[in-house]
Order: sequence, then C-alpha cells, then structure tokens
Amino acid sequence: MGLKKGFFKEMKEIIFELIAFGILALTMVTWPLFGRISMRRIEKAIMAEGWPRPCYWDGAGFRIILYAAAMVMPKLAFNEQDEKPGRVNPTLVNKYARTYDKVLAWILILAIYGVIFITIVSMAFGIS
Repeated sequence: MGLKKGFFKEMKEIIFELIAFGILALTMVTWPLFGRISMRRIEKAIMAEGWPRPCYWDGAGFRIILYAAAMVMPKLAFNEQDEKPGRVNPTLVNKYARTYDKVLAWILILAIYGVIFITIVSMAFGIS
C-alpha cells in the first residue's frame, strides 16, 4: 500500500493545469464580454461627441486590450494622446467608463498577464 511513485509530481501538474485552464477560461470570457459591453458603449459615446473612431478595423480583437489598458494603465506610452491611427485616448475612454467597465478591464488585463505567466512557467519547467 502507500502512494504511487511520482504521485506528488502528478498532483502538482494537475493543479497547475487546473489553474492554467481557469485563467485561460477567464480570459476567454472577459475578452468578448469587455468588447461587447464596455468598449462598444464607450466607442459610441466618443463618436457621438464628434471624435473619430480610434481604430477603424480590428480583426483580431486587440483593440479591446488597448481600451482595457487605457482604463487600467492610462499613462502607458502606447496610450499617448496624439493623432496617430490606432491609438486610444485614455482621457476620453475614462470619461465614459463606468465602474463596471473599469472592474472588467482590470479582470481582463490581469487574466492576460496570468496567461502570459502560465505560458512562461510551463515552458521554463516543462509542464504540459
């Protein structure tokens, strides 16, 4: 009787995989949720005020990250207030952002960083 050899290693991998799955699932849910609920409403409000749409086309959905980053980290270099195409004006975004939008932006940004962290750890330690 007793524990099988390598039991704790297998358990660590299972726990790691469950955490990785949870973070990935959280990212997969918050990404489109933020885009459909928060970003769409904020863009409509910005355009109603007479400002042009910051990004005209975004096939991959990366514009969602720019809006979330403008709420969470408005002082980043890629959020500078200039007229370059593809830039998001953090002042305008935060003007129309509700508390719900900011909380969702924080969850999305932290989940994205979590996916990056899990990927690096998995590659560094050979966990599949």
